[in-house]
Formats: sequence, structure tokens, C-alpha cells
Amino acid sequence: MAPDRGNHVDPRRALGILASFLILALAIATLARAASPTPAGTATEAAGLSAALAGSTRLARTRLAPEARALAKALPRAADRIDSLRQPAATTEEQLGIALGQLQQMTVLAYDPHYLPALIAVGRAYFAASGTDPLTGTAVDPEYAGLERELVGSATALRRDASRGAQLSRTVRSLTAKLSFARRRSARLAAALDRLRRGGSRR
Repeated sequence: MAPDRGNHVDPRRALGILASFLILALAIATLARAASPTPAGTATEAAGLSAALAGSTRLARTRLAPEARALAKALPRAADRIDSLRQPAATTEEQLGIALGQLQQMTVLAYDPHYLPALIAVGRAYFAASGTDPLTGTAVDPEYAGLERELVGSATALRRDASRGAQLSRTVRSLTAKLSFARRRSARLAAALDRLRRGGSRR
């Protein structure tokens, strides 16, 4: 089944970009503390910090938040789709087992040239669906529990990831709100410092 590219999201890329903005903001703040505190320099650094926070807020709102919401919506749909495949997979395994059992009892047709290829083909298909050796009934690969059971595990894992995706979406909303608040505060601070600088320069 082809992947649904319309639901494809890459929150790690967006988080990396956001981290770059935040690192820039922290660097500006560090330089502001380390430099000699002149009125003009302080106002400039405050304005730069405000601009960096504005960029981070814009990125979180326009890139990170939509992708987090898309992820939170896409994962439950994917889990539901996998769940819908469980019954066909179980039916396939069951019917292949029946067909294999019937072929193994058809010793009268052992002389038919088509019998052995059919028996081998059904045996391989049964192994692929069930993960067990058709002759011994034992599991061959401990990493593969059979198609239906693997689908159950995948759906469970996707639902767990869906819960994390929903939490990520909520965290991004909270982060966006905090960044927006910090941006407004920093903008007011930058404006106040600029007024102080202008007032001091007129003395």
C-alpha cells in the first residue's frame, strides 16, 4: 500500500529550525550580558532579542504547530487502517492452513506433476502469513510473529505514538503562547530602552 504523502510530516525538521532561532536568541542575550552596558548597545541588543523571539514565534505558529496537528491526526488514522487489515490477514492465514492440510492429505495426486509445486507454493504462503514452519508448526523467526499478530503490534505502537503526537501538539501550542508572550514583553522592553536612550542623548 503506497504511503499517504499528504499526511507526511517531519516534526524533527521543524524543531531543528525552531531550536536555531532559540539558540540565536540565547546568544544575543548572552552577548548583551557580557558586553559593556551602554544605553545604545543595550537598546540594540534588546531589539535584536525581540526580533529573534518574533521569528521563533512565527516559526512555531506557521510551521511547527500545523505539522504537530497533522501528526496528531494522521497517526490514529494509520492505526485504524492497520486494524482494518487484521481480519483479512487472519482469514488468509486460516484458509492457507486449510488448503495446506488438504494438499498434504491428497496423496493420490502425488503423481500429478502440478501437485508438488502447488504444495510448495501453499506451504510458502502459509509460512509468510503465519511465521511458522508448515511441517513442524514451530516459529522460525523470533522477530516475526505472523502477519495478523504483527499488524496488531503495529496498530498498538501507532496508537501509542498517536498519544505522543497529541501531547506534542499540545506542547507546541503552549510553546507558541509562551514565545508570543515573551516577544511582546521583549518588544516593550526594547521600546522602553530606546526611549531611555533617546532621553539620555538629549541631555
